[in-house]
Amino acid sequence: MERVLSTYVNCSLGGMTSVYRARALANPSTRYDLVFTKDRGGESAFADLPNCNVRIVRPDRLKNYLSFALATVDYDLFTVTSQPELMNQVSAPARTKVVYEVHAPIETVVESEMRTLDVTRVDEIWAPSEWAADVVQQALPRRKHARVRAVPNLIDRTRFNPTAREVAPLRGRPGAIPVIWIGRMENVQKNYTDFLRVLRLLPPEYYGLLLFSFETDPARMSAVLGAAGMLGVEDRIDFYFNVPQQDVGALHRAVRDAGGVFCSTALSESYGYGVVEAGACGLPVAAYDVGPLSEHVLEDYRLVPVGDLRGMAHAVRALSGRVTAEA
Repeated sequence: MERVLSTYVNCSLGGMTSVYRARALANPSTRYDLVFTKDRGGESAFADLPNCNVRIVRPDRLKNYLSFALATVDYDLFTVTSQPELMNQVSAPARTKVVYEVHAPIETVVESEMRTLDVTRVDEIWAPSEWAADVVQQALPRRKHARVRAVPNLIDRTRFNPTAREVAPLRGRPGAIPVIWIGRMENVQKNYTDFLRVLRLLPPEYYGLLLFSFETDPARMSAVLGAAGMLGVEDRIDFYFNVPQQDVGALHRAVRDAGGVFCSTALSESYGYGVVEAGACGLPVAAYDVGPLSEHVLEDYRLVPVGDLRGMAHAVRALSGRVTAEA
């Protein structure tokens, strides 16, 4: 059996948890030892996978833990994500392939990681899309040479598919059209403010489902409510918090069945998991045209220039069947 050791900071409900879970599903004969330093409620995502072993290790013990594991277990692959300083400190045996993974969607973050990373310690650098791989390649300092590969993220088809029977009940808004948005309470990347502005431009029968995870700061929630109030859409939004991945798929199918749309107003993406997972459930998708999103082939899919709020509102209406494509 092939063995893989991978480490990332947050064990949350999405992000790298989704990446690791999908890899384990696709490779049931491979054993995955997954090491995180922060438990954000995602450990249960691996409970049904017998080929996954999850550990939460304190940051001050992580280097020694990984070094001991690599010295005592015959790993075929060792991957580190978004922790260049750690990669520079941990040595793997010659028999183990060493990979540094870049999943940050913001180019300045990628540039910082590449400046810090000692590429002589890695065999390859992986990025989740051709666009992201090109960003990594461009960010490598001139005298640093490493093999950069686009290794697309996999989708958990057991949870994100159009035919699964699980369909989550939506909250009581009979006859209304749901528009689902997933992200964080910030405007640097996921950009909830533009979503609220788009909702304001839509007819009153449209309402927003905002799925937030990994949030503990009441001030951030207050900012979201304040923005919704200023835009006059506070009565047209439903909040969902820390939704498990299997329930996200069920929500996508429920929104689809209600004639709704998935809307992404993200300002940057390295892959676009939310977009692809929604499309995999048969849910129409409207998204800002950022990063690698034009690489994806989805059935009902519209890309809109960043900041074109009216264009996004029109795309949502067209995909929900309320206006013709030419209108």
